[in-house]
Amino acid sequence: MVNRGALLIAIAVLFGIYCFVLGDSGVIERYRLIQEKRNIDLRILRLEQKNRLLAQVYDGYTKGNYSPEDFLKAGFLGAEEKVLYVKPLDAEAEKDKSPIRTAAEGRADVELRYLRIFWLLVSVVVISIIILRKQPVKDE
Repeated sequence: MVNRGALLIAIAVLFGIYCFVLGDSGVIERYRLIQEKRNIDLRILRLEQKNRLLAQVYDGYTKGNYSPEDFLKAGFLGAEEKVLYVKPLDAEAEKDKSPIRTAAEGRADVELRYLRIFWLLVSVVVISIIILRKQPVKDE
């Protein structure tokens, strides 16, 4: 005979641990969201710095301050000047100058999925042990 009280307590504890640790609003998911928020904050700071730099360049342009590089970019060359264009060796690396990407992104979802599967297996084993456990034999 299965001890129903022990079985219900085990199921409740296993389900509670799943919800509070591995669930969509569990500890692991919250940690991942905190890391993602930090990455977004860093990206915002970098974009703000870039915006300030561009604003300074724009102010210089409105005042008529142009650098020699600006003339080259516009296609103007001085007497006897030549432009040498060097194609990047890794065009994909230049093309992929996207915002910050961390190793934690993408990896956390996979790990959480495997942890959930592992926890399901542990839960099944624990519940099976409780169900299949033999009651102690009483001596008469």
